[in-house]
Amino acid sequence: MSSILGDLRHAIRSLAKAPGFSLVTIFTLALGIGGCTAIFSVVYGVLLQPLPFDRPDQLVMLRELSDKGTPMNVPEQNFLDWQSGAQSIESMAFYNMFESALAGGSEPVRTQASMVSEEFFDVLRVKPFIGRPLLPEDHKQGAPPAVLVSYKFWQASLGGDRDLTGKQLRSSGYSFAVAGVMPPSFGFPAQTDVWVPKGVLEPVNPSRSAHNWRVIARLKPEVSVDRARGELSQIAKHIHGDFKDVTAVDATVLPLQDAFTARIRPALLLLSGSVGLLLLIACANVMNMLLARATTQEREFAVRAALGASRMRLVRQCVTESLVLALAGAVVGALLASWGVRALLVLGQGQIPRSDNVHVNVAVLAFALVLSIVTSVLMGFVPGWRASRPALASVMNEGGRASSSSGGQKYIRNGLVVSQVALTLVLLLSAGLLARSFGRVMAVELGFQRENRLGLDLSMPSPSDKQ
Repeated sequence: MSSILGDLRHAIRSLAKAPGFSLVTIFTLALGIGGCTAIFSVVYGVLLQPLPFDRPDQLVMLRELSDKGTPMNVPEQNFLDWQSGAQSIESMAFYNMFESALAGGSEPVRTQASMVSEEFFDVLRVKPFIGRPLLPEDHKQGAPPAVLVSYKFWQASLGGDRDLTGKQLRSSGYSFAVAGVMPPSFGFPAQTDVWVPKGVLEPVNPSRSAHNWRVIARLKPEVSVDRARGELSQIAKHIHGDFKDVTAVDATVLPLQDAFTARIRPALLLLSGSVGLLLLIACANVMNMLLARATTQEREFAVRAALGASRMRLVRQCVTESLVLALAGAVVGALLASWGVRALLVLGQGQIPRSDNVHVNVAVLAFALVLSIVTSVLMGFVPGWRASRPALASVMNEGGRASSSSGGQKYIRNGLVVSQVALTLVLLLSAGLLARSFGRVMAVELGFQRENRLGLDLSMPSPSDKQ
């Protein structure tokens, strides 16, 4: 143990004497580890982490397709036909989102609400954290209005009071009794704070061209997405043939997780490839710097070997220095990863689905850390191994000049340089193509003058709202 501590103290002193080399190496490792961890943490949280529901692999989203193949929301009448005719589906529900001004809490707020059908929470297999679920009678026209609220809304607007008796929320002339509070982990649809039974607010719409609803479903066990897609396609085609006002010609089924991430997936995969190359470039840079340092230390190690230092002792000292650099880079990289994740969430606010699940992923951080440590430690073997070779006199006579690098070491360094240039060119070309594409998008003529023009979102009360 004392010898290990001695190696550690010597490594710190040696690196402190070369602050420029140490800081550049640590920063290079930190940049590769931090950038890779931040992006892959977002990728894992958005694309790879399973949905927080029971048997998420059974959950799908159902969409209608126009004659041009464009996905569309579903009319309520078509939904009812799907519900009665689909044998591969265990349960099915629809929902839609709207903004609502709510009073009755600590202060009036404008928040996101979702209108849901009776089977909505059964499909997701989620129950309230406090209170009762929405019952079938809550969905009947003319029933006393009741709602469920999110855990965040309960804490912020209702004071976290577990006694929901008498809790009322008012909106557009309605007074809703707060029936229950959803679990902290539940947030579907995204940003929803209040879930309202559809039957209370709107009667059944007889139109088959009113594409108002998003539909989710749970497949029966052992039923594949392809089988459900084929069955639903047949039903949709029959509906199109039987009713003249049906604009949809087909239907499709997507795994719910894929439906959530379809728009953001290409961008995240592109970023993943880019930061993967960045980490490889960082490792190659570190290898090159360690090899260069080994060249400058060759005379010192040759002297120590001539004085009786064993091969293992020299190798251990070099590995210790490399390990100190790698660990320091990992600490700084972890900080950069934490800041990077927060920055990505801020920049992608409203564009990144499932953002509540995104945080620094320990497994990704560990992988980047291990790769960097292995790279550094492997390069730590080189100077110790070379210093212990029999031909010490030639090294002593060369006086530590830079030209003393062996042919093998030069080949390694040249190979690393070539690899770095190739990887950097890939990144530069990709960045250039993206910048050019973005410039073309920004240059598209909108058909009107944009100067001194403003956009405004208005949320008007529904005609069915009570006055």
